[in-house]
Amino acid sequence: MTSITIPNCVTSIWDFSFYYCTNLIRITIPNSVSSIGASAFGYCTSLTSITIPNSVTTLIGTFNNCTNLISVTIPDSVTNLIGTFNNCASLTGVYFKGNAPSIDNSGGGPFTNANKAIVYYLPGTTGWGPTFGGRPTALWDFPPGTLEAIKKQPDQPTYGTFASQLGKDSLVVVTHGWQKYPFDPDISWVDSMSDSINSYFTNHGLNNW
Repeated sequence: MTSITIPNCVTSIWDFSFYYCTNLIRITIPNSVSSIGASAFGYCTSLTSITIPNSVTTLIGTFNNCTNLISVTIPDSVTNLIGTFNNCASLTGVYFKGNAPSIDNSGGGPFTNANKAIVYYLPGTTGWGPTFGGRPTALWDFPPGTLEAIKKQPDQPTYGTFASQLGKDSLVVVTHGWQKYPFDPDISWVDSMSDSINSYFTNHGLNNW
């Protein structure tokens, strides 16, 4: 089992539901899910990224020991972290869409041995300092890797900006190009760039309008 799409009729993921599913690479969680149990994805060592639906409020040891997990997007509905990312040695980006949640440090905090993690937060949200849960924070005014994810051509420089307004995340991309004489138009890069943007949005829980 490498990929799972949880149906919209599911409202809860129980404790240890996918514990030690070491081949699980991808999971899609619908907004119908309002509760994710303790260690639900513990030791899912092939999982690399995941987006939490905007209905979950608490994460309890959810991704502990997911050693290949690289990025997680957490919605503004999450208000409490208990454990959560311990021993996630590959984790580099945790993207919060809301205010800083409370942390239960009884188990050592949410990022024990997640020594590469950087916590990103959106402009206008509150409760953030230079560190969160022992990890450095950074303003999520431009998601790291966005432009790198867009396939750029040498003659079509690409620029972008990221913003959050009225609860919507927006990536604005401006590109221009030129051709040497004789003119030989090739616009295949447009489709390539669009595919890359759509893929990036999907993987990071962003919406495309």
